[in-house]
Amino acid sequence: MKLLQHILRFAFVIGCVTQALAQTDSCLDRTIPVNVYTERGEVFAPLTEANFQASAGGKPIRVTSATYDSGPRRVLIVIDVSGSMTQGDALKCGLAFTHDLISLASPRDSLALLTFSTRIEDVVTFGHSQETLLAEVNKLQDTDWGRVKGQRKTALPDALADALTTIKSPSVGDAICVVSDGLENAGQSDWSSVKSLLESSGIRLYAFLPFTPAASHSRTPEAQGPAMLSGLASATGGEFQMFGPGSFGEFERNITKRVAQGWHNEVCNFQRLSVELPEPVVKPLHWKVEVIDASGRRNKHVRVVYPQRLAPCAP
Repeated sequence: MKLLQHILRFAFVIGCVTQALAQTDSCLDRTIPVNVYTERGEVFAPLTEANFQASAGGKPIRVTSATYDSGPRRVLIVIDVSGSMTQGDALKCGLAFTHDLISLASPRDSLALLTFSTRIEDVVTFGHSQETLLAEVNKLQDTDWGRVKGQRKTALPDALADALTTIKSPSVGDAICVVSDGLENAGQSDWSSVKSLLESSGIRLYAFLPFTPAASHSRTPEAQGPAMLSGLASATGGEFQMFGPGSFGEFERNITKRVAQGWHNEVCNFQRLSVELPEPVVKPLHWKVEVIDASGRRNKHVRVVYPQRLAPCAP
């Protein structure tokens, strides 16, 4: 009887250790999207794990593999239709960009669309056709916003929190693209909480700010949005594009087309980099991912876009 009890206890301990090791391994083994560009903005390829070097806090991180990944992708487009966006040409510019981004998607990709002001307004979920999404963009463009009643403030962090719940079971390469002037003035969610959720999800954030009003350059709480979006894009491995005040003409239209094309290529095509951390991450950690030459030196002539913060291991 005692022998049986010892065997059962031993088996229980082994099971706990195995489970702990499995949890540790899933924490130590990370896979991230990485884009590498030349000084002229061209894709720098082909690349293997031997071309990359990673470190955190002065400690080297082993790069285990680097493979080219071309999709399919999931992209959620979040559009701000608050009062500040619907005045002037800001929304017109943002919708032109959105139209281009949707039009560039391949049939393999899955896109969704969410609009918000003080609260979430309309949602076109994943699985709908490209035509349905473009029809929604056209409807927004044709809306007479001057006749829309109600107080239309900007609850930006709330919209991002809702967007994260829309993307269920995130996978490497998923992205959220925000189209907003960033003038947050109605959100209930905490920016730091949204940042933690984004980093732990592995979803990249792309932020397109059309014709941001001059108020965004002040130091008021309302004007924190653009800086927060820029920080989130950097932390998650996305991109940030902001225009100054102005009108939407042919010159600006050409810029939106170029940005949409560039972001589409970046979202859909990247190096899938797998690394093995030397120890579990206890709190958010900044790290470096660099491209090296044959001699092991950092290549100074390339730009590496990747999630710049490592999320902590789940408790």
